[in-house]
Amino acid sequence: MNSRNYRIIKPIFYFLSIIWLFGIFIEWAVPFFENLIYINLIADHTYSLVCHQEPGKLITSGLYSSKVCARCTGIYSGAVLSNTILFFIKLTNSINIKYLLLASLPMLLDILFYNLNIYSYSKLIAFGSGILFGSAGFFYIASGMNNFIYELENSKP
Repeated sequence: MNSRNYRIIKPIFYFLSIIWLFGIFIEWAVPFFENLIYINLIADHTYSLVCHQEPGKLITSGLYSSKVCARCTGIYSGAVLSNTILFFIKLTNSINIKYLLLASLPMLLDILFYNLNIYSYSKLIAFGSGILFGSAGFFYIASGMNNFIYELENSKP
């Protein structure tokens, strides 16, 4: 894959990640656009493949709720945030895995403390720790993709 192909794939990937994030909240749009009811049904099943969707952990507003839990919403929001930043700033160096592990620590501690009944589930904490993990995770993945493309371009005989 040459850098020209990568420049074409990058905006497509960004657009798809935005659609994925907005799909989490599609239920809120159904009252305004009735035809979205069909997409809403498909979204229910699609997002159930990536999240447990426990009702008490979903982000809710009145009658409507997100398609994934607060933590997963945070992870996807963080990934889109990092993707947006990378749209304007070029990633030049490899990201060390220590940063990803450090960013995952708040999420892991939140899960541990909740499961040990140290405190009750907090959508805000879950969302915040998800954003941190999703942002760092996406930077790490993007760094790996950049390294892979660099190796492909420089390994030509």
